[in-house]
Amino acid sequence: MIGLLRRFLERLKVGGSQLKRASSVGDPFTQKIQAGLYILGYYHRDMERLLTRGQQNLSDKIQRALGSDLSLELVNPIVARDFPRYLRYSFIALLVSFAETQLEELCIEVGRRKSLSEEEVKGSLSGLGKVKKTKDFLKKNLREDFSGNTRQGFLQSMDKLYGPVLFLVRVRNCVLHSGGNISKSRSGGDQEELKKRINKYAGFRIDNQFIVLEEEFCKVAAKKVQNLFSNLFTILPSGTG
Repeated sequence: MIGLLRRFLERLKVGGSQLKRASSVGDPFTQKIQAGLYILGYYHRDMERLLTRGQQNLSDKIQRALGSDLSLELVNPIVARDFPRYLRYSFIALLVSFAETQLEELCIEVGRRKSLSEEEVKGSLSGLGKVKKTKDFLKKNLREDFSGNTRQGFLQSMDKLYGPVLFLVRVRNCVLHSGGNISKSRSGGDQEELKKRINKYAGFRIDNQFIVLEEEFCKVAAKKVQNLFSNLFTILPSGTG
């Protein structure tokens, strides 16, 4: 993992001009989120590339030394199955943590415009379920900025935009609190919701009670978070964010 991070930072230096372009449009808060999402996407691409290369190198060495009929999964299932699983778990945990932090900051900014102190906003978001609480906070404090059908459209849009990210929160919670084992999930509701999504998200499946994440799922997850913020900046009043 240390080697992966070191390699990522080295490559990030090379991609510095690209990062600068990614954060060159909009106000500082929007730029920070754009840059953060860019870095997360860059990290994921590099993580998957190095993972694939490392596994292929090990597989080649095994077959040269022990015979072409042996596979990496047979000789070392930890490296073949478990390491990719936990590496992707860590990416989802990082992605959700980023979303939580930036959504809280967005709520603080909205609260400031509504004459709410930072302490008041943070108090309303404290405890479990922070991402859902940011949705509730924004709906409550911005609904009066819309009227009639526009207000109803705003409320429905918020529910739709937040849905995929709230699912990522369930995945993150199961990964962190139960090691990805849905049978040990703290919430029965989480178990049911995770099972319902098996055929609805590419790269997401459950094998022997454990969540398995493929490369495609991590790509989609990052896009869902990006989509939430992009649309929030479109929906929210001008000057927010």
